[in-house]
Amino acid sequence: MIIADGELVLAIDMIAIPAFQAYMIQGTPASQVYIKAGETILPTGGNVQDVQEAMVQVEAPKKRRKPNAWIKFSKKFQFRARRKNESAPAYLSARAKAASKAYKQLNKPVKKATKKGGRKK
Repeated sequence: MIIADGELVLAIDMIAIPAFQAYMIQGTPASQVYIKAGETILPTGGNVQDVQEAMVQVEAPKKRRKPNAWIKFSKKFQFRARRKNESAPAYLSARAKAASKAYKQLNKPVKKATKKGGRKK
């Protein structure tokens, strides 16, 4: 098996041994590495910096979206229990309506007070 300069996803389980001990395939090499099927082998230039760069690229975490006001509200909102004689769609629609109504009540826009009968200049 020759690995070129591209990524390689292994189709089957494999055992890797050091290249300088390739003549010992039938013998006992100094170390053996078991590689599970589906793992990716990344090419490196042979130095430690290339390996570290490849590891950083692979482990980049996804950024989590900041939860908006509705998501925060719905996590805290206590829904009523489903009644035995109530169908699931009916319960879900009632639940959505109740949550929407409570959210709108909580987040009503505040109206500024205006003076009535103020003096004109």
